[in-house]
Amino acid sequence: MVLLLLLPCCWGGSLQQLPGYEVRVQESVTVQEGLCVHVPCSFSYPGSPWSSPSELYTYWYRDGDNTNRDAPVASSNRNKTVKRETRGRFLLADPTTNNCSLRIIDARRSDSGRYVFRVERGGSVKYNYQRKKLDLQVAALTEKPHIRVREPLESGRPTQLACSLPGACEGGRPLTFSWAGASVDSLDPQNLSSSVLTFTPRPRDHGTSLTCQVKREGSQRTTQRTIRLNVSYAPQNLTIGVSFRNYPGKAVPQAGAVPAALGGAGAVALLSLCLCLIFLCIVKARRRQAAGRPKVRNDEEPVMGTGTWGSQKNLQPDGPPDQASPAEKGPLSGKQKELYYANLTFEGLKPREPRGQEATSTQEY
Repeated sequence: MVLLLLLPCCWGGSLQQLPGYEVRVQESVTVQEGLCVHVPCSFSYPGSPWSSPSELYTYWYRDGDNTNRDAPVASSNRNKTVKRETRGRFLLADPTTNNCSLRIIDARRSDSGRYVFRVERGGSVKYNYQRKKLDLQVAALTEKPHIRVREPLESGRPTQLACSLPGACEGGRPLTFSWAGASVDSLDPQNLSSSVLTFTPRPRDHGTSLTCQVKREGSQRTTQRTIRLNVSYAPQNLTIGVSFRNYPGKAVPQAGAVPAALGGAGAVALLSLCLCLIFLCIVKARRRQAAGRPKVRNDEEPVMGTGTWGSQKNLQPDGPPDQASPAEKGPLSGKQKELYYANLTFEGLKPREPRGQEATSTQEY
């Protein structure tokens, strides 16, 4: 048993078939230059009763380096010197939880390559996990900034826009921001070099372009994003024009005009009919009223006396004695049987002879 534990120590962990040693890590990772990446990793190893957990250390080495002579790129042992080019940028997690995750800050093109994980615990466990290696690729920066509008843009109301670069993290190379556009040309240049832009939109800023440009410190490569502003504002110099003229070359549908014209003509005809009916009713009423009045001839004088209107015989004008009155020719109707009384006043009444014949008797009044 002691011999098996000493073999990895003597051979630098070259043995790969020892049971109990396993690492779980993503074998291929790609990150853009200047950005950050987190590589999840976990491992396991055989327990040993002769070492305490406080003596457990983990390392990442470049593939091909000698783990006994060369410095690692990342180490959880503070007494172990790491490579200068990765110092402060390749960081390891706490190994006591069997965590071998690697965090890379401000990735550089020179970081591309393959890496091997190594575990050490006291003097009994020293093992390189050769079965699974990490393949890291650093690509050119193509990621575009993200512009976030914190609230809807309203004319005359101050607002803030934030620009950020996805994948950037704290501890990396500082980023330089700059804003450009017609809406911010009059602002203080110091305000334009911040990741957060504060400005007051104007109506004329609606539809204009605004660009956020990001540049890494010490690099000439930049990335940028442009957005179009959508500013809400009250209407200005509003003019309303109405025209019923058809412009040349444009066909105007007549389907709606015909029903409208017919409806108007029908309304006029109905109004005319109503006026005619009212007029006819008025004329008819006047005629009935005129027919109910007694006619006075020009050669008759007004009656200015007093008399009694009987129910049996009506007072008839002078005529032949043998001419019977209409009342004597037949029975009276129901309406004629009713008694009607009236007072008549005769003023200066003169006896009158029948026309065309001599009077046979004398009538007294």
